[in-house]
Amino acid sequence: MVERRRYRELKGVADEYARRGDWSLLVSEIHQHNPEGKSRDALVSLLELESVGGTDTDIFKEFLLLEGDTLDEIRAEAHGVAIELLREQIASRHTYFLDVQAMASTCFAVLIDDILEVRRKEIQSLNPRATRLDVLETYYGFVVLTTDGSVPRNRSPRHSYAYLTYRSWLDEEINPNAAAAIRSLTDELADGVDMDTRYLTLGSNSFFRKRCRADTARILGDAVRLSLYKMPGNRVGAAKNLGETGDSRALGFLHSRLRTDPSGRVRTAVAQAIGSIGHERSVEVMLQYIQSIEARYSKALSLAVRALGNIDTDATRDVLADLMRTGSNTVKAAAIECLSRLTSPSLLTIASSHVRNSSKPVARAAILALIRLGAEGQKVLRANATTILERLMHDRPSRGVLKQLLSVEGIRDDSSVQFKLSLRVDILKQMIQRIRREQERGPSSEYHRRWLPRRERKMRDELEGILEMVGGVSSPCVESLTSEIQKFLSTLPPVRGHDSAGTLVHG
Repeated sequence: MVERRRYRELKGVADEYARRGDWSLLVSEIHQHNPEGKSRDALVSLLELESVGGTDTDIFKEFLLLEGDTLDEIRAEAHGVAIELLREQIASRHTYFLDVQAMASTCFAVLIDDILEVRRKEIQSLNPRATRLDVLETYYGFVVLTTDGSVPRNRSPRHSYAYLTYRSWLDEEINPNAAAAIRSLTDELADGVDMDTRYLTLGSNSFFRKRCRADTARILGDAVRLSLYKMPGNRVGAAKNLGETGDSRALGFLHSRLRTDPSGRVRTAVAQAIGSIGHERSVEVMLQYIQSIEARYSKALSLAVRALGNIDTDATRDVLADLMRTGSNTVKAAAIECLSRLTSPSLLTIASSHVRNSSKPVARAAILALIRLGAEGQKVLRANATTILERLMHDRPSRGVLKQLLSVEGIRDDSSVQFKLSLRVDILKQMIQRIRREQERGPSSEYHRRWLPRRERKMRDELEGILEMVGGVSSPCVESLTSEIQKFLSTLPPVRGHDSAGTLVHG
């Protein structure tokens, strides 16, 4: 429930623990789950602290000894504790995750005036010699610069790669909109800050560590790297770090970069990070991203759909089912795989209708999904086993799937399946023998030196593939077929010929 974010079920369990007086035991059990960001989010959701992002403390320690006979009573006590902790947090100028609009309708509304006052004083404290790093340290500056801060320029040929890796977009010409926003704030509340001065590096963002816990400082630091570092590799690393935390506080930064980052490589890493966090708020964002990817970028599409499939919600299942109707074959194959992992009630119908799909990746995904469904899915496979073998037997990537198919009860002993395998083996043996006879009596032409050996190697490979598929299947007919293939291959001499580059090869 914690890893898959099934908070509705978790709240029912929490009520039961509260009635038994075992709240501290539940908190300890939640804390044992990894990654820690997901366990933290689970406790924040139980206590309804989402509007303030929890508190920047060890919440498993601060909220361990709450008392109450119901979850509602425990929440009421938790809110009182949280308000006192947040007052200290606000006094230290750490308001990065406090959502004033969301707080307005909660008991935390009493803190809004304090939050706005602290944010105003941050801007007032800036002086004309303040740098962009000083602006970044303030809440408003952080939001503006990480959202729409700088415009990347073309690399200068006089700068080496090593030099560029340590430079951020803060040393570039700042985005006019961001500069105007900062000037508007600083002109109104303090002396104007020169936002046209350029700076070489963001350093280690030590000011985050002075205000926040180490885990929070890492999230904020990676958010800055993701938003402001020039090199795609740096931004990819930051996205991976944010995804590994499993913490939903990183989602705002990830959603923003998924829409705006100029690098496809970075957007793919961001999508995977969003999938690793697996929060329901990301479903619509991921759908928009998937729809924006061109069909020719099949790898990015596949990774994006699989990332979406890590979000375990009914909305995700609906989106995946819709993609099965409108998506490309790459999308359909990934969607079937995700629906299988999410145990969708519509999976049997969807997989059954695609088991004979003309696209081999889609057919493979449907076969694996039906195998995992158990008796109902395997019944569909038994009815289509001969057709599946006929279509996929020649396809090297399908061998592993066909091996699993042949291990299904009732398929390996099916006479039509055994006949199909035996027939294909006989055809391959005859073709190999004909090629060898033609090589022995034919002239030494390019056709005999290059193309016939290539055809023979391909047919031998298919025979070895059939051996791989039926390996481990215990059936008298299959064992006889295996022995026949092994005996035939052992009698063949090495293939002698030239490869496509004209190089002489032996076997």
